[in-house]
Amino acid sequence: MMRYFLFKNLFILSFVLAAGCSQNHHSMIDYSGVDLVHGSGRITLDGQPLPYAQVFFEDIENATIAFGLTDKDGRYTLMFNSVKEGVEAGNKRIQIWTARGGIEFRDKIPKENLGHGKERVPNKYNRKTELLRTVLSSKEQRKQIFDFELESKGQISNDIIPVE
Repeated sequence: MMRYFLFKNLFILSFVLAAGCSQNHHSMIDYSGVDLVHGSGRITLDGQPLPYAQVFFEDIENATIAFGLTDKDGRYTLMFNSVKEGVEAGNKRIQIWTARGGIEFRDKIPKENLGHGKERVPNKYNRKTELLRTVLSSKEQRKQIFDFELESKGQISNDIIPVE
């Protein structure tokens, strides 16, 4: 009898947990108070598209980050979080990596590229970035393009910790 009771409660608990996990908590968030701008662009390295490059727009004042991943043509769209597109207005410090392998991109980077291989982007675009941009508010400009034409000249650090 005790075994049946235990089994029944475990079954009910697992059903409740599974039902609760199937709802994405981001779908319940109200984004109306956040001034999000559609940010996108293209990244090239020595004139060629830079595929699977990870781009981060870090807000200089409040340290929030929007991120994107380039496709095979070097094009990206910035994400506010894992489900919502956009970037908040403000002054941004930009970092671009090819070997970082962050969890934000785990589903989108081919396994052979995820956290492996050699960084192809010089430090002046990531670790010691010189890239700065200002994102205007959505009242000023709803969609904004941020293209980056990078050059491979410069020191490249290869001490990136790979993702398991």
